Amino acid sequence: MTVVDDQLDGPSPEADQPVTAPTERFARTRTDRIVDACVALLCFAVGTAWTFNPLRTQFTGGTFANYFEGQARAFLKGNLALEQGVLGIEAFVRDGNEYMYFGPLLGLARVPFAAVTENLDGRLTLISLFIGVALLYWQSIKLLDRILVLVHPRVGTTGTERWIRTAWRVSVAAGTVVLTLLAIPWGYHEAHLWSAALFTTVLNQMLRFPEMPTRRIWVFGVALLAVVLNRPTTAYAALIGVALLIAVALWRKLAERAAILQLSGWFLLAFTATVSVNWAKFRRPFGIPMEDQFFTQVDENRAEMLARYDDKYFQTEFIPTNVWAYFRPDGVDISGRFPFIDVPQDLPWVWGDSFYDATYRTASITATNPLLFILSIVGLVAFVRLFRERSFWTLAPVVAAGILAAGGVAGWGYIATRYLTDFLPGMLVLSAIGIAVFVRWVDRREEPFDPRLTRGVKAGVIALVAWSILANTAIAFNYSYSLGDRDDHMARLLSIQDAAAGIVGPSLADRTVFLDDLPYERYDPTPPGTLAIVGDCEALYYSNGDTVDTWVTVEYGDSEWRRDFRVTPGTDLQAGYEIELLRLSASPDFDPAAYWFSLSMRVDDVGDDEIEYTLSMNDNFGTIPADELKMPRSDASEFSITFDHHRGLFFVERDGRNILYGHFDMDPLYDAPDPGIRFLSPGTYGAMSFEQLTLSTPWCDRLATAASR
Repeated sequence: MTVVDDQLDGPSPEADQPVTAPTERFARTRTDRIVDACVALLCFAVGTAWTFNPLRTQFTGGTFANYFEGQARAFLKGNLALEQGVLGIEAFVRDGNEYMYFGPLLGLARVPFAAVTENLDGRLTLISLFIGVALLYWQSIKLLDRILVLVHPRVGTTGTERWIRTAWRVSVAAGTVVLTLLAIPWGYHEAHLWSAALFTTVLNQMLRFPEMPTRRIWVFGVALLAVVLNRPTTAYAALIGVALLIAVALWRKLAERAAILQLSGWFLLAFTATVSVNWAKFRRPFGIPMEDQFFTQVDENRAEMLARYDDKYFQTEFIPTNVWAYFRPDGVDISGRFPFIDVPQDLPWVWGDSFYDATYRTASITATNPLLFILSIVGLVAFVRLFRERSFWTLAPVVAAGILAAGGVAGWGYIATRYLTDFLPGMLVLSAIGIAVFVRWVDRREEPFDPRLTRGVKAGVIALVAWSILANTAIAFNYSYSLGDRDDHMARLLSIQDAAAGIVGPSLADRTVFLDDLPYERYDPTPPGTLAIVGDCEALYYSNGDTVDTWVTVEYGDSEWRRDFRVTPGTDLQAGYEIELLRLSASPDFDPAAYWFSLSMRVDDVGDDEIEYTLSMNDNFGTIPADELKMPRSDASEFSITFDHHRGLFFVERDGRNILYGHFDMDPLYDAPDPGIRFLSPGTYGAMSFEQLTLSTPWCDRLATAASR
């Protein structure tokens, strides 16, 4: 450490050298190509849940993945507000209109597709995630290269530099939270990933700015504009970082006045854009009105939190809890249940009497990528010690912007693994500085290292990178397979866990419990991996251990609250045909004064090949239609209608694809100890026949037998 101190206390011997490097210093090698191919294959496998289907959705109906198509269709109609119902509980309601929290960028990108087809709704999210990963990967490599050139300008490269760059390539995408974002392809993860990718792009432009030709300032400006139009949280950090860059450039004369003037113009445009969009949606220049989100109106915990904090979602008192959650050294759980590594079983520790909206079981950066964390700490110390060097002032705004990118989630009243994404830009910058200073120190040493020390350090780095890949892949697998409504995913998960249990860990039967109703404790959820059989195999559930939606359905069996019909249209079917499929009541004897709910089907149009129909949810307060649905004209379709009062869900599936979710006004039915349930009886009703199907429950039957022994 003394040698490093001596080297950093005085001016760098390369201080007068140009801060550019020959292209061959970072020429792409055969090893780089192999690494890139392996990283791409792993990301593709994780994103597709090992099905290698790039159009995969987490939910069969594309739920939570179709937000940006909805925004695109609103743009095509000249509106900023989305069609009612598209956002569901995520909608921010103002003057009867529903708005999205995220910016318009990804909606604008969907416009060409939304203009020509509805068949891709929700199915483009994974492709967008892949493109975002590619951008983040490319820009992260460029970020390291530019910081290497800035801190340690030299001609050619060394073995140490090549080796470290290879480790960087492997770990940036395959050893970080990026895999978790890919594992669940929905709108939240898409916005977060693009936020990190675009923010890293802006950081690269900030590094290049001192020598950037004025004719290329527009690239910087467009990147900044893209960041602020994607996600408000990181928009403010990017704007502050660029403002600092402009101030430092003027003070230290880092760039020509013409370049500074152009960048200032782009800064004003980006600032105006983010304020204008926020004002148009929420009638305020900054921040979002969490009290106006639909979910706030139906979730008592959220409402209590906002009441306590005067409708403010960001609180400084959250910072200790959040920082500990995202950097705790024990931020993973190792168990005998495949894939053996998961997020911690316990919920995040909460400091004092802080009251949160939600605290999910959350992985930490320290535990999932210890190498990146260590390098970031080294980089932070090295950055401070670069104060006397010219590179410090070029790096200072970049470091500030990167750290501020996580400023929003650091005090946010919601803790989840996906928020690790906001820490990536700052940690990439700091770790790159740490690497650059380390490479410079190694190159200046006159005496070679002991070969045993070199081998030990390399082995340690390889082990940490391998751990990061393994941990993040396992966590991604758990998220992908234990969240959603795909029966095939749950069957595959149990099959793999069952096979692994033959070698290590408890058997599935040992994890099985028999219940009359599913337990739900927001702050003490059922341990992950628990299998619950309700009734006589009426249903089999799997606990993912989360605070919300703890239970995932594995199988449904025959019960009074589920029906599977084979529906066959008759040859004389005409538009206007209508039939009630289900009626529910808070009263077991259907007292007219009690809350009631019904589901009806109405045929809207009969074509040669397709039937267009509407499913209407009706209750005491009105009707919510799901229209423009389609089914084959000549072939039978399978309709599954489920009133799952154990999970508090109502939904309809056609041929295994979810087409309708219930609404929150049905809470009186879920709370009723013995609700009245009346399904349509099997038979032929005019121009349609309804045949009831018998459900098989192979997993439940097997586990019930094994667990009762």
